Amino acid sequence: MSNVEDKLRDEINDNADSLLSLTQTLVRTPSTNPPGDVSAVALAAADQIRKLIPESDISTLETGPGITNVVAVIRSGHGGKRLVFSGHLDTYPIGEASRWTLDPFGGQLSRDGQYAYGRGVSDMKGGIAASIIAAQALARCKDNWRGDVVIALVGDEETMGTLGTAHLLQHVAEVGEADAMICGDAGSPLIVRAGEKGLLWLEVEASGQPAHGAHVHRGCNAIDRLMAALLQLKSLEKLEVAGPKDVREAIKAAQPVSEPLGGAGEAGVLGSVTVNIGTISGGTSTNLVAEKASASLDFRLPMGVTTAALWDTL
Repeated sequence: MSNVEDKLRDEINDNADSLLSLTQTLVRTPSTNPPGDVSAVALAAADQIRKLIPESDISTLETGPGITNVVAVIRSGHGGKRLVFSGHLDTYPIGEASRWTLDPFGGQLSRDGQYAYGRGVSDMKGGIAASIIAAQALARCKDNWRGDVVIALVGDEETMGTLGTAHLLQHVAEVGEADAMICGDAGSPLIVRAGEKGLLWLEVEASGQPAHGAHVHRGCNAIDRLMAALLQLKSLEKLEVAGPKDVREAIKAAQPVSEPLGGAGEAGVLGSVTVNIGTISGGTSTNLVAEKASASLDFRLPMGVTTAALWDTL
C-alpha cells in the first residue's frame, strides 16, 4: 500500500465519529420527496462541508421551488483530473408513520453505535456523509495528489433528476467535465450491482360519462375503462426479451449470490420488463359513476429492450 493510501485510511478511521454524527445531522433534517423541498438539508450539508473542509469552494444552485443543489470544489493547486462524489439529498416518504418503531427523523444509533436508523440513512444520507468524510481526507492530503475533488449534492433524484444531476451535468463545468464519479448510493449491502435497467414513466387518464349509481346504464365508468387499459399494460411484462447472451449468463451465474442478499426473484426481474402501477385515483363518490380516473406506471427495461421499442409497442 502506498504512503498516500495509508494517510487516507488513517484520516478516515480517525473521523469515524464524524461520519456517524454527520449522518445523524442529515437524517434529522427531513427532505422527503414528495414534496421534494431539500433546501433545509442542502443548507445543513453545505454548513457541514464548510466546517469540515474550510478550503472548499461552495456554491448552491436553486433550480426549482425547494430544489437546492450543492457543489463544493476542493482544488489541489496542481493540474490534473477531476473526481466527483455524487449524492442526492431527497429521500422517499416515510409511508405510514405508525409502522416506524423509531422516529424516522431521529437518527438514533444502535446500542453498540454501529448502526443509525431513520429515513434516508442508506438512501442516501449515509452515503453523502461518507463522501464528505472521504473528501475531507483527500483535502488533508492534497499535497500528495493532483487535480480537483468535487462534492455534488442534488435535490431531485427520486423524481427523475432533471433539476438535479442533469442540470449540473449541463450547466456546471466542475461536474459536467469531470473525469470520474463515485456515488455512495447504497442498496443491499455487499452486492456489486451491474443490472441498471432502463426507465419509462407513464401517466394514463381515462374519461367516462357520469351517472348515478342507481342508473349505471346511463353512464360509462372511467375506472372500468382505466382497469382494462392497465391490464393490457401489465401484459407487457410478458414481452419477449432478447438480451445479450453474456448478460443473461452473468445474471444466471450471479443468482446464487445475489438472491440471498437481494431477495428471491431478483434474477428474473433483471432479465425482464417490469410494470409497476404506482398510483391510481378516480371518481368522486361511491354512488356515482366515475367520470375521470388516472394512474401512473413505472416501466423498467432490461438490456435488449429500448425505450423506443417499448413506446412503439404502447
